[in-house]
Amino acid sequence: MAGPGRSGEETRASLTDSLKSIAAIPLIIGGEGAFKQVLRDSGTGDAIASAADGSQHQAPMRPP
Repeated sequence: MAGPGRSGEETRASLTDSLKSIAAIPLIIGGEGAFKQVLRDSGTGDAIASAADGSQHQAPMRPP
C-alpha cells in the first residue's frame, strides 16, 4: 500500500489521520437524528413551527 518514497509508517499515519476526521461525521449525523426525535417526541418542533407560521401572518407591532 505504501507508494514509492513513502514508508509503511508514513502511510499508516496518513490513514489514521484521515480516519479520525471521517469518524466524526457519523457521530454528528447520529446526534442530529437524536435531537430531531427529542423535538418530535416533546412537541417542541410543532410549537416552533406554529410560532414561525403565526409570525409570518402578523403585522409588526408599533409602539402606541
